[in-house]
Amino acid sequence: MRYALGLVIVSLALALPEAGRASDGRAIYSFPINTYPDGWAALKAEPWIGSQRLTKVHDGTLFLVIGQVPGWKLVRFKSGEQGWIAERLVGCCRPPSH
Repeated sequence: MRYALGLVIVSLALALPEAGRASDGRAIYSFPINTYPDGWAALKAEPWIGSQRLTKVHDGTLFLVIGQVPGWKLVRFKSGEQGWIAERLVGCCRPPSH
């Protein structure tokens, strides 16, 4: 049941306009925070704690926030990889570099 619900949420979030853009179209990046003592946040396949961990996102890694559900942010990296990070671990915002 959770798996099916997660797919619906992901599909809906991907249909949303990209939230990580300034009005002039430049990207505004977020980054992991409060990851002490591990120094990383888990990138999850679905927005729930028991979901498969896709990878570890280390402090200072930049990503776009492209969607959200309560307690979770759907993020996309420059590589195109995307997944869910617990909202409490996402800091905002770092302006784009010129």
